[in-house]
Amino acid sequence: MNLAKNLLIAGAAAIAANAHGAVNITRPASLPVYSTTLNFDEPGGPTGPVPTTSWSAIGLSTITTGVGSLPNVANWATAYGVTWLGSANSVYGSFGMTLTFDSDLSALAANYWDTSSTFSPIGGGGCRIRALNNGVEVASLFINNPTFTMNENPRIDIQATDGAVFDTVEFAGFGFTPDAFLDNISWTAVPAPGAALLPLVGLAGLRRRRA
Repeated sequence: MNLAKNLLIAGAAAIAANAHGAVNITRPASLPVYSTTLNFDEPGGPTGPVPTTSWSAIGLSTITTGVGSLPNVANWATAYGVTWLGSANSVYGSFGMTLTFDSDLSALAANYWDTSSTFSPIGGGGCRIRALNNGVEVASLFINNPTFTMNENPRIDIQATDGAVFDTVEFAGFGFTPDAFLDNISWTAVPAPGAALLPLVGLAGLRRRRA
């Protein structure tokens, strides 16, 4: 009994010790690829205006747009007339998109394009990427001139350190008609704290039986 109790205390202490990490959002020179991937070209994947829960089976609970319309999957290089989106499918959302996951994440990467114009006092644009955990912002990056083209950097990388986590990522456009596109999303989910303790309890029980 004492062994099981000590293991639980040690596990809880380890989780508490990791609660002081940070979440960082960067624009890397190359896009990382994490454990779960979504590029909207998967065989049998949905296209057109699709339900917000279309990818819940892989842990992405919802994709919602900034104006409440359905996320729209298409080959936007052809449909929208912008060659810098490439020759495959991506997902579109007016005024940005929010990704909500059913598990905590330690990392997420994506290609993100936003057509907002340069910020100015009379309107203009800009875009902001935020990571949240349980509704609380844990990281934020504001891009002043987000009119991405083939020659600019659409890569976004979000990484948590020292046990920090996030469960929501928000891509928000600010401008007159900000159109947002996402592609090549990947992420790494982390197990719930309770799940991490179960093997410890099982090990303690096994040792008691052997004794």
